[in-house]
Amino acid sequence: MVQATWWVWWVACGVTERPSVAPGLPVPVERTAVPFDLGGVPASSLPDLAERVTRSVVSINVKRPSTASYDAIPQHGRLPDGVGSGVVVRADGIVLSNHHVVNGATSLELVLSDGRRAPATVVGSDENTDVAVLRITDPPPDLSPIDFGVSEKLRVGEVVLAIGNPFGVGQTVTLGIVSALGRSGLGLAEYEDFIQTDAAINPGNSGGALVDLSGRLIGINSAIRSEGGGSEGIGFAIPVDRVRRVAETILEKGKVERGFLGVSLEAREPTSERPGGVVVSQVLPGSAAADAGFEEGDLVVSLDGRAVDDVQRFRYEVGTSGPGHPFEIVVDRSGASKVLRGTYASLPENGGVAALDSVSGARLVGLDEFRHAHPELPTGVEGLAFVEVGPGPFADAGIEVGDVLLTVDGAVMTLPGSFTQYWRRAAGGMVVLQLLRGADLRLVTVTAQ
Repeated sequence: MVQATWWVWWVACGVTERPSVAPGLPVPVERTAVPFDLGGVPASSLPDLAERVTRSVVSINVKRPSTASYDAIPQHGRLPDGVGSGVVVRADGIVLSNHHVVNGATSLELVLSDGRRAPATVVGSDENTDVAVLRITDPPPDLSPIDFGVSEKLRVGEVVLAIGNPFGVGQTVTLGIVSALGRSGLGLAEYEDFIQTDAAINPGNSGGALVDLSGRLIGINSAIRSEGGGSEGIGFAIPVDRVRRVAETILEKGKVERGFLGVSLEAREPTSERPGGVVVSQVLPGSAAADAGFEEGDLVVSLDGRAVDDVQRFRYEVGTSGPGHPFEIVVDRSGASKVLRGTYASLPENGGVAALDSVSGARLVGLDEFRHAHPELPTGVEGLAFVEVGPGPFADAGIEVGDVLLTVDGAVMTLPGSFTQYWRRAAGGMVVLQLLRGADLRLVTVTAQ
């Protein structure tokens, strides 16, 4: 019926013979590329770029004790024991990856882009930056090390490629842009300064390469933010400048040595009476900060010429600089600008900061920091908040985590360092604390120790 209808139509149009239909499928037509650019690079060159860069990316099979658990990407769903990625950075078999990919491994097997397999060992691994350095045991002579870029010069909106082994399915290339820079406070590592990208990153991509459109390494893929464990367009990579600094220290010394300034810091919200920013709440006697002339209450303006507005970013810069590295820090002190210079010391075994912030088994923070987690705290309240209360005089007096310290012997103190100094000067004597717990006010007398 359909054929007859078409024949009537052809006759009406003056065609007296039925159109012939060639048997089989249509003949393929060669595709003509439509020219357009991505970030100044012809899109037609992307296959060549991907082919070149993927030769530098390896898959990692990890064996762990049967009792070990493995997060392929921090805070998100689990994979079968041992799937991750790495990036070849030297022809002698040096590979970069993530600490969380190789942590606890009893053996490592790398799978090159062409399917060859090679055992590897961990040269060194740093949990605080989530960086690991691996070495191929018997590297083949035709390894293809990746070129390094400069992450410090990245800009939001730049087009990037992410290469790795998602879900263990094999090497995969995804494309996106740099969505944000300097991401911190995510709880993924001790020192955070992430590149955020919407290039799809999934479990198993960790340790893989984030590259620019010249094929240069600009980051090591590390984590995702996801409700379901898969890519939702928010992935994070460690900037290659930071990775390189950590990796070179591991290769040279076998471990990471961190810089230590010797200050306790807190974030302060701006008010009509004072500017916000990063404030020095305590200075450790005899530290690099004390030698440089830091004082409690200093507002940090810049570090080595870069503006400072985030506590996490400041700690990252200090911690990854290493001992002996010089610093130049500008602070605002009661409205006057001060330039403070010195060199970082080595981070103490106990972390240094814990010794600064703790007093007689307790730790206090400023209310600006406390309010982020406790928005119910009434505005206008000034003082400090107990965020840790261990065995000691405060616990004996019934003080609890979350109690707000309003006054000390009638005086308001808004910096933890002020309270610590007052407490130490009062050692052996009685100190009267006014506390706010919920909506209740109470007075507590404590013997300073």
